[in-house]
Amino acid sequence: MKTEPKVSVILTTYFENDGLKKAIDEVIAQSYRNIEIVVVDDSGERHAEEVVREYETIEYVAHLSNQGQIAGWNTGMSHTSGELIQFHDDDDYLLEGKIRKQVELLNQNPQIGSVYCGIVDDSGCELLPPEKNRGKVLEPILLHELYRCQTTTMLTRRRLLEAVFPLKTYPAATDIALQLELGTKTQFDYLNEPLVHRTFDPDGVGSSLKNRKTRLQLINEYSALYDEYPQIRRQVTKRSQRMLGKKYMDIGRGLLEENVWSPVAITCIARANYHTPGFRSGYMLRLFTSLFGRFGEKMCNRVFSHLQPIISGE
Repeated sequence: MKTEPKVSVILTTYFENDGLKKAIDEVIAQSYRNIEIVVVDDSGERHAEEVVREYETIEYVAHLSNQGQIAGWNTGMSHTSGELIQFHDDDDYLLEGKIRKQVELLNQNPQIGSVYCGIVDDSGCELLPPEKNRGKVLEPILLHELYRCQTTTMLTRRRLLEAVFPLKTYPAATDIALQLELGTKTQFDYLNEPLVHRTFDPDGVGSSLKNRKTRLQLINEYSALYDEYPQIRRQVTKRSQRMLGKKYMDIGRGLLEENVWSPVAITCIARANYHTPGFRSGYMLRLFTSLFGRFGEKMCNRVFSHLQPIISGE
């Protein structure tokens, strides 16, 4: 009987002890048994040490300062020995069968280097991978459209990761950075079922300003790869710029709701106009009215309510 390959779970955490404990418990509860767990504490304050002490078989590694998620992966890789690597966020948890089913798929398909799965959120909504996102998936990766392929949903062969690690650190969009490294080297597959529970935080890193900036940074830093797909480069650049512009606009408008007048809000809305491709009359109007603070924001909203058919036709 073939020995089950060891799976190394590298669980990175940053001030999320409640989620961390749940994540650890669900890994331990997996029916697949040949697992080692390493918790990398990126708080810089050994914040998770008390939680991890409750588990005798888990290795705890603490960064001396906050270095980011990818730095946690790099650290975890040097403290593990499994043939297969399960990166794990501290606000997710695995559902039963996740590791066992993915190990079986990899064992049966040696050409596949990484396998991922669907997710379920707090409301019970199931989100599954698109049918096209399997096999050679470089184009969806370049488009930032390898949906559901995220840190905790993936199980990846160590030999592939060792070929690209240590990874350069980024403050956000870390899943995309990892995908870009692996996309030219292997094929991907997925299990069409939700095997990871994810908590979506509207104020989390995934929707942050630094996420929007990092997406554009990755396009620039992987320019040699994007140059081979000029149409994709134009498409993803335009969309990423639009996302960045909208984020600046949301920040600026939020500041105007909180303050009678805000120079930072005006700056953010000006940046929204700068980064958003093309001319958008609605954005220009908001920039003008932001000069008048909260009063201007309210007047702009009234104009929008009367001119919504025209604005929506931009």
